[in-house]
Amino acid sequence: MTGSEYLFDGLVKRLAETQNHKDYYHLVMHEYLDGEFTQAFNKLLIKKHHQGVNIRIILCQAGSWQWSKYTPIHSSSESQLVQDLKEAGIDIRIQPLTWGLEHQKGIVYKIDGEWGMMMGGGTIIDQAAYPFGGSKFNGQRDALGFPLHDPIDIPEYYDMMISAKGDAAIAWQNIFLQRWLYLGGELNPTWSKGQIIKAYFTQPSSIQSNLNHIKAEEALQAKAHLSTLKRDEKIILMHNVPNTKGCAHPTIMSILENARSSIHIEVPYLLLEDVLHLCKEKAREGVLVNYLLPGASPRLSELLTNLTMTDWINEHIDLENVNIRLCRDRYNHGKLIAADIDDPENAVVTVMTSNLEPIISGGKNGGIAFDSICILENLHPSTLNQFSTLISRDFSPELSYPVTKESLKTQSTISKITAKIMFNTINYFFP
Repeated sequence: MTGSEYLFDGLVKRLAETQNHKDYYHLVMHEYLDGEFTQAFNKLLIKKHHQGVNIRIILCQAGSWQWSKYTPIHSSSESQLVQDLKEAGIDIRIQPLTWGLEHQKGIVYKIDGEWGMMMGGGTIIDQAAYPFGGSKFNGQRDALGFPLHDPIDIPEYYDMMISAKGDAAIAWQNIFLQRWLYLGGELNPTWSKGQIIKAYFTQPSSIQSNLNHIKAEEALQAKAHLSTLKRDEKIILMHNVPNTKGCAHPTIMSILENARSSIHIEVPYLLLEDVLHLCKEKAREGVLVNYLLPGASPRLSELLTNLTMTDWINEHIDLENVNIRLCRDRYNHGKLIAADIDDPENAVVTVMTSNLEPIISGGKNGGIAFDSICILENLHPSTLNQFSTLISRDFSPELSYPVTKESLKTQSTISKITAKIMFNTINYFFP
């Protein structure tokens, strides 16, 4: 799911479908910032909590608290959004900065007895939901209380998430509950081990159980389709913890190393030297390497990060088989790496909550964040087509344009000036 789709057709729709105490909605989110969308989402969470839905929320202190612009980290306080959820009785766990960043983003939910999940780079902010970040909201709302807006495929802050059911959802549930217990949360303390396993980790045989609930002719069509599939689609979920040699970095390096024909990278913070060096070597071997850079962002931290990428871009831009493009009129916050997407037998797609930079996500020695990575292999033709269409669209002239030497010269000058201002400012407020 891309654009604002992952919010409205994903997070909101799944929450709206929950009904009572038999349903679950577990949310982990790095950024949960005040705005028109988040206020409406807050109200829907509270409504569903009062209906009996089991709601658990993990937020990051850095991405969900109300910060003072001129005070140290310890002077932050809970936002009104968080206070409202707590006052309603919803169980929330906040990842403190002293323990690292909670950088994961996603949900795991149980509706009508079936577990499902969503994960990726998507955050809960107005810029991801509406054009102009909702600044031109006209006051009208939909049936669930969310502001209406003109239809838009790609909002100001472009993101993506992957959605799955079955064993993948149980794996994501396992990741969520590890974090939940680590932060002091509980799982029905009066229940037995068997009750907890049945409630949180039992997934019905999805194919057969679904066939029992649909019309006979539809069941026959579904069985005929299943008989044409030669292999099972494989989804691998893994996660990193701060200050450890995590599994994400070597896994990504292995995927890139084994690429035979093409590499596509859409990551906003692309600053790991060994990843860039490996991509450069693969290009020299004849592998097509496509980079899609994030484009403009209204936030200073992201602007500064973009400016720091000019050095490696300058090293890659003249290489044969390397294509570097910049998003048009938007900030691409999606985190996607695809290898051999044009080869159905060998295609591997990676969707992450993490970036590729040394501080937060880290490299060989890990960073300061809890993060997750989802690897898809043995892709079904329909899944492969979705990713191929997404990549073709993002790299099209309508949504991106090539980076040139001339633009880099200007960017490099701006980078040096901005970096000097930034460091002088930091030294002034934090001597």
